[in-house]
Amino acid sequence: MIRCVAFDLDGVVIPSEPSFDYFEAEHGISRSQFRVFFEGPYLAAMRGERDLPEVLAPTLRAWGWRGSLSEFTRLWFGSADRCDPDAAVLIRELAQLGLLCCAASNQDHQRARHLDGVAGFQELFPRRFFSCRVGAMKPSEAFFTRVERSLELAAEEILFLDDKPENVRAAAACGWQSAHVAAPGRLRAVVASFLPEVTDSGRGSNSQGDRFRAV
Repeated sequence: MIRCVAFDLDGVVIPSEPSFDYFEAEHGISRSQFRVFFEGPYLAAMRGERDLPEVLAPTLRAWGWRGSLSEFTRLWFGSADRCDPDAAVLIRELAQLGLLCCAASNQDHQRARHLDGVAGFQELFPRRFFSCRVGAMKPSEAFFTRVERSLELAAEEILFLDDKPENVRAAAACGWQSAHVAAPGRLRAVVASFLPEVTDSGRGSNSQGDRFRAV
C-alpha cells in the first residue's frame, strides 16, 4: 500500500521551460549552456559540498553576464518557483486521502532555502528532501536509502515520480514504486495508474497558477 508520494520538483511539479525560455530570450543564455553547468560545476553544490556562489561565479563570467551574482540568482529562482496549477490540486487531493507528499529533489542550499520560503510550498510538502541536505544526490542509492530511513516507511510504501529515467530506475532498484513523468501535464495520469482513487475530477482550477499558493 502506498503511504507516501515523493515528487521531484523541476520538470514534474515546477515547469522548467518558462525559465529556460526567459533566459534564452532576455539574456542570450541557452539551454545547452545551462545543461553544461547543471551537469558540471553545479553537481558539487547539489551534493552540499560547495556553496552556489563558488560554482556559479566562474560560470557567469564565462557566459558574459553583466549583472551581479545575486541579481542572476534572483531572476533564476524567481523564474522557476511556480507550481503547475493542476499539480498543486493533485497534491492537495493526495493529502486529503491521507497520503504524505514530500519533495525529493536535487538542489543546492541557496535554492532550497528559496523554495522553503515560497508561499504554499511547505503546505504542499511537509517533508522536503533536498540533495544538499541529504548529503547525496539522485540517482545514487544513498539518496534513496537516507530518505527512506527518515520517512520510517517500507520501500514499497513510497511512490517516487521523476522526469529523469535514471532516477526512476535507481528508486526502483531500492524497492520503491516509481514512475517516469515526462512533463507536469502527465502527472495526474501517472499517479492515477498507481492510485485508483485519483481521478480527473480535480483538474483545471487555475491555468495561470500563482507560485505555490492555493489554487
